[in-house]
Amino acid sequence: MVFKFIACFLGFAALPAFAADISLYCRVPTTVFTVSTGADGLVTSTVTHPYGIQFTPIYKGTVITEQAATLNAKARELADFGPSQTFTWPAANCRMTKAKVFICTQGTPVMIHGQEVHPISLATTISSHEMADFTYQILNVNVTFRIGPRSYNLTSDYQI
Repeated sequence: MVFKFIACFLGFAALPAFAADISLYCRVPTTVFTVSTGADGLVTSTVTHPYGIQFTPIYKGTVITEQAATLNAKARELADFGPSQTFTWPAANCRMTKAKVFICTQGTPVMIHGQEVHPISLATTISSHEMADFTYQILNVNVTFRIGPRSYNLTSDYQI
């Protein structure tokens, strides 16, 4: 029997549009996102894969056959990163666009296994899904980063 555990806990302070006091914890079986603002003025995001990096979601959307080789290459490149990645953004580079929706840009470069990784963005989006007899919302958390010329996304959806 398989049990799916999906949880997402968000805390946002009342803030000006240019800075973020963010507290977020989202988990599905394969991916955990945590985001928090520290006293040092940095927003820190950690993406953890409890069952190992081979289970990380590296793409969201429809996949066509032409993309298979590129996605496999990216998966192999990420395998050296281990089961957890941490990135930081200056809080001044983060802004709320509305409740529970934020974006951080221009993160602090970090070395991971000898490779310089450039965090591009940390963002959330909310989408509503209407069924015949109820409506629910999905929070998507996405970290985009670059290694050399190639960009990567670590993304996951959570029902809120």
